Amino acid sequence: MKKFLIIFALFMLTLHIYAVEENSDIQACNYARERNDAEVWKAYLRVHRNGACVFEAISELKRMGVELPPRGQQNTVDPQDQKNCDFAREKDTLFVWKTYLNEYPKGICHFEATVRISELEEAKKTETEPEPKPEPEPKPEPKPEPKPIKLQWSKKSTNYMKWDEAIYYCEKLKEDEHNDWRLPTINELRILVKNCPPTQTGGSCPISDNFVEYVDREQCRKPLCNCSESNKGIYSVFEDTEKLWSSLTAAYLSCDTTKYPPILVANYDSYALLISFSNGEIYASQKTNSAKVRCVRQVKPEEEAAIAAKEAELKAKREAEAAAKAAKEAELKAKREAEAAAKAAKEAELKAKREAELKVLEERRQKTGRYWSDRSSYVMDWNSAKQYCQNLYEGGFNDWRLPNIDVLKTLIGNGQSKLGDTDYFWSSSDKYDATAYAWFIGFHNGIVGNDYKDKSAWVRCVR
Repeated sequence: MKKFLIIFALFMLTLHIYAVEENSDIQACNYARERNDAEVWKAYLRVHRNGACVFEAISELKRMGVELPPRGQQNTVDPQDQKNCDFAREKDTLFVWKTYLNEYPKGICHFEATVRISELEEAKKTETEPEPKPEPEPKPEPKPEPKPIKLQWSKKSTNYMKWDEAIYYCEKLKEDEHNDWRLPTINELRILVKNCPPTQTGGSCPISDNFVEYVDREQCRKPLCNCSESNKGIYSVFEDTEKLWSSLTAAYLSCDTTKYPPILVANYDSYALLISFSNGEIYASQKTNSAKVRCVRQVKPEEEAAIAAKEAELKAKREAEAAAKAAKEAELKAKREAEAAAKAAKEAELKAKREAELKVLEERRQKTGRYWSDRSSYVMDWNSAKQYCQNLYEGGFNDWRLPNIDVLKTLIGNGQSKLGDTDYFWSSSDKYDATAYAWFIGFHNGIVGNDYKDKSAWVRCVR
């Protein structure tokens, strides 16, 4: 019961401390005198460091045996605590106040956090309670829909830049005779996303202009704000693949899945939101990192007609380029298919030729015991005959040679050629005692003789 009374006293003191500034010190002092509790006097000292009852509070705490920090340390305030307190006051949401109180249970705003959490939870509870249905009222006349704001986008920057440089770049940009460019908000930048449902406008990704706390998705298992990787520009209406800055700063939160709420790990002043168009992802990045920029401006009513005409012209140009590209690709495809068909026909022809040649070669082998080539289509001297066989490719073989006289003799059967030849054919054997001569066979009568190598005769190669 005593603990409950102390907590209640702390709660009431917080209300006094954050009341209207006028007379708040006196009211808090009177409240502390009335309660006369150590925790209440310590709270008074923490909030009213230069109040009217400071010395009284110190005396009372000493009388109660409470140790106080040295005088120089009583006014020490953690700068990070102050920044996160200011951030919680600015956002004023149940999630942010719980985050602050979890990180700074004794921080300078912990009483205020306690009060706001209680108020916000009560408000949330009240919102969930069903209210009695009011009497139906006559429907008001529908108001005309507000005309949507039309935006114009700049060309993409050629260079990567830090966030501060991106702000300056858009402020100084002069393009299409306009100089009122600015860095887009994250909602505006999401307009450029396509083919990625979570981060397109209206998608399930909760990051927006009104919610800039970024929670690490891997640790907290939050809904994904990205799609699969692609370097083909499929996630951008402009076919961008780079990261583009937005104008919004963001708090970067990380959390342990066993604890709630998340812990603030970086001040929001050092992070800003961007979109990576290689996977459609929205996330917070340090402002000192680099990304590219597309600036935006609001189109004035008097500019709409000219800009619409220019956009129609650009659209027609893009469509014409796409049609020309498609026609070129179709032409190249048809050419490749025709070349492939011609190649296949040529290969089929060569295959059939090789098979026919191989069949003939096999028949000759059956007759003679060796593979013999076709007869040459012309007569030639002895040196040319040797070169002819070395270069011959027939039946799928390229290891042909000019037969020596003994091998060439094996073609003679019953005084005639087993292959039906009736002319003179060279052998590779030259005359041992006269190297200007080489041996040949005349198959019209089966004669074996020799003659000058520069004379002409027919050729059959062997392997």
